[in-house]
Amino acid sequence: MRTHYCGELNAALVDRTMAIWFTEPYRVTRHREVERIAAMFRGTDPRGYAASIRAIAFVDLTERIGAIRRPTLIVVGEEDPGTPPAMARVLHDRIAGSELLVLPGAMHCAVVEDSDAFLGALLDFLSRS
Repeated sequence: MRTHYCGELNAALVDRTMAIWFTEPYRVTRHREVERIAAMFRGTDPRGYAASIRAIAFVDLTERIGAIRRPTLIVVGEEDPGTPPAMARVLHDRIAGSELLVLPGAMHCAVVEDSDAFLGALLDFLSRS
């Protein structure tokens, strides 16, 4: 019989992840927001998280991305170490008519870290799409 594991992710992993997802100034000034997101992340099933990391590591859809034929807004944080602006530019180059938004000074969770700029750009994009 299988048992369901509903534990939490390792605290060190959560801390490292928050350091990749948010800049240090954001983590300091918006500590409550970061802690709210860290708490959600801590509650992630470790097996599911490990499986998603393995899938990301082995799946490369770069060649197929050009098949997208819908208005596309690609958003990336300028300081994102995991999916850097160079990766976003590859997507932008392969998706005809796409728009690229690089949020200055933000990391991986750029849409949270600079939510005002993101929301403004998204509303503008949607109004034209």
